[in-house]
Amino acid sequence: MDIYTAINLALEGNAILFAGSGFSFGAKNLNGEGFHTGDGLRDIIAEDCGITSSRPLSVVSEFYISEKSDDELIEF
Repeated sequence: MDIYTAINLALEGNAILFAGSGFSFGAKNLNGEGFHTGDGLRDIIAEDCGITSSRPLSVVSEFYISEKSDDELIEF
């Protein structure tokens, strides 16, 4: 795909932007706090679920969802 096709797809609303966790570096959330990424995010999700884990963020997130819900993870 060339750049012009990609731009047209985006302008038409038919594209999704994927960005790494560094994309939000320096940004603040609605509470005025920085965003947690990687292991830091994993650790606070695990803590909110009452566990400690050195497993990947994806595993801890799935556990959170199984114990609570998709909506609670999004809200968190």
